[in-house]
Amino acid sequence: MPQPRFFDENLNRSFPFVTNTDAELPHDIIVDCGFTMGLYSNVDPSNEVRLKSIELASSIRTFTFVCSKYEGIPLKFHVGLGDKFATIYSDSDLETSCRPPIWSGYIIVADPAKITSNLNFVERPLVEPALIHNLSGSYINDFNLANHDRTRAKAPAVTGSIDEDNPCGPYAIPDVNLVRARCVQGNIWLKEGYNCQITQNANNNSITIAARRGYGEGEPLAEVPLDNHELADIPVDEHGCPIQPLSGGPWCKDTLRSINGLGGPILNLMAGPGVSVTADPDLSKHKIVVNVNMLGLVKCFDDMVTS
Repeated sequence: MPQPRFFDENLNRSFPFVTNTDAELPHDIIVDCGFTMGLYSNVDPSNEVRLKSIELASSIRTFTFVCSKYEGIPLKFHVGLGDKFATIYSDSDLETSCRPPIWSGYIIVADPAKITSNLNFVERPLVEPALIHNLSGSYINDFNLANHDRTRAKAPAVTGSIDEDNPCGPYAIPDVNLVRARCVQGNIWLKEGYNCQITQNANNNSITIAARRGYGEGEPLAEVPLDNHELADIPVDEHGCPIQPLSGGPWCKDTLRSINGLGGPILNLMAGPGVSVTADPDLSKHKIVVNVNMLGLVKCFDDMVTS
């Protein structure tokens, strides 16, 4: 195939490697290369790409490159004897159906037949930094959609035990994120739902999704299920209408769902030095008393203001 003048010039110089780093590699082997650091590579300008080795196997020449951040994830290019001045591509082995590869690249070899023995470089040839395209964190590749579980009348099961020395654990509640979809890619439209506002700012290249009462689809006329199965556990009347909220408990006016914006599925009220938490003796009032009584404090200060 025809050889661009650019390749002809590279036959007699260090490019695409940094001068004086390729003493063990003849100039007329690799005439061009380029590498792309993927979206999730987390590399920075200090990371380098070097040629580690060239291995022979019958009619195939394998060129192995390594990145200083990912020594254990090499990039291998398999070049046949007939691939003179051909562009050979390769991706790292960690590509998934959702995420792009950690890194990828291409090389162009002038004449693979000139390589007659294995080469394991002591001083690995350093690729010109300008030939490395860094896409780390540069764009959004996919969306994951999930809902946080609502406050439930019946607390989820816990593991472990609660003791006086460590009243907050060790115990754990199950995962309360209800995943609706993973790895959503392609053309994505964002639509305002109930009490929702979406704004786009071209100056800082951002999209903001915010809760705004009455915006988007407005106020919902009924509770919005978190998933298609939530309604299955709720009893209905003869008209098919739920006779209790999706939380499984009383209606909104009859239950405590959050305190200062903190919600379930488990909400703990804990006493501490100078503060007591007690239930009203009259259980019919369904009342909890938080009393800042200063009892149990180690030391009281003269300027402490009480009310």
